[in-house]
Amino acid sequence: MAKPDRRTRRQILASLCEGVSIRSCERIFGVEQNTVAKLLADAGDMAISLMKRTRGLVIEKIQADELYSFVRTSTPPTSNART
Repeated sequence: MAKPDRRTRRQILASLCEGVSIRSCERIFGVEQNTVAKLLADAGDMAISLMKRTRGLVIEKIQADELYSFVRTSTPPTSNART
C-alpha cells in the first residue's frame, strides 16, 4: 500500500489526538493498521526530538489560555444550596 499523502497523515494524527482508535482510523482513512501505528510512533519520535531541542530556553512571556479551565476543574465543587 502506498504511503498516505501529507493531508491524510495530518488528519490521521488529528483524529488520534481527538481519541479516535487506530482501528477506526484504519476504516475512516482506508489505510492499514500498521501504517497508522507507524505514523503515531514517528510523531512520538518527532515530539521527543522537539522536547530535547527546546531544553534550557529562557522564557519571557507565557500564554496561559487553558490554565483557568484546568485550575477551575481541579478545584472541589462547592455547594451554594441553602439548607
